[in-house]
Amino acid sequence: MKRIIPILLLIVIFFSFSLRIEATKGDELIFLPRGDYYQAVHKALEEAKESIYVVMYVLKKGPGERHPVNLLMNDLINAKKKGLRVRVILDESVKDFEGSALNNEAYQRLLQGGVDVRFDAPYKITHVKLIVIDEYITILGSHNWSLTAFQLNNESSILIKSKRLARDFITYFNGRETLAPTVKVAPPKVKVSPPKAVAIAAPPIHLQTGKNYYENRLYDKAILELERTIKINPNLVEAHYYLALSYEGKGEKTKAMAKLEEIMKKDRYGEWGQKAGEAYRRLK
Repeated sequence: MKRIIPILLLIVIFFSFSLRIEATKGDELIFLPRGDYYQAVHKALEEAKESIYVVMYVLKKGPGERHPVNLLMNDLINAKKKGLRVRVILDESVKDFEGSALNNEAYQRLLQGGVDVRFDAPYKITHVKLIVIDEYITILGSHNWSLTAFQLNNESSILIKSKRLARDFITYFNGRETLAPTVKVAPPKVKVSPPKAVAIAAPPIHLQTGKNYYENRLYDKAILELERTIKINPNLVEAHYYLALSYEGKGEKTKAMAKLEEIMKKDRYGEWGQKAGEAYRRLK
């Protein structure tokens, strides 16, 4: 990590907080490009002594306990268990491929862990990525809490050690919190089993067949099977992805790029959205 000599705070250029912020002598600024961000945040959260404030546009819970986002959420929950003041505000407007709130799983996980977490005002997009620790360390920049941001994207953030600036950002946090709805425990989801007549197993069968056809360069047959899959389960992103690749293999570049664009929009922060982005850039 590169250490930056304190200057007139360039953060103002990038972030439109309604605060007048200036770096002063003695403030320490540390640049956090790409993967440096996760390590710095994880360390700062583990070493927190009194309080943690987080405002995050995307907080995407991942599979497995060792997923880096899950580890950061564990840091927040563990801090709460140790008696620290832990408060989190998430954006409610960002959606996943199925149209549900992308941050909802993380919201539920933190809520069950005892963290004071809430969504921001529903009429406002909260595109902020801000952390304040112990009223001294402030971390902000372009990093969302997602595997994409930590490992794939070109992201940059900054860590600031300054009591005065931390207090300013806590004031900002408190202003957002007054607009956020009161925390409520969501009712448990009731899983209703579908009637036996519904072909629940059909999508994976057609999907695997379609993938096999694609890998053997039988693109017409692959397209037929993948379209069947999507008709049964329109939200199966993997099927959309392989359909796009099959279009490409058949030489239908325009259809392939249109399908890839659709995937990138609907699964922007997911695995298939990232793969679609890579394929789209290759075709472009």
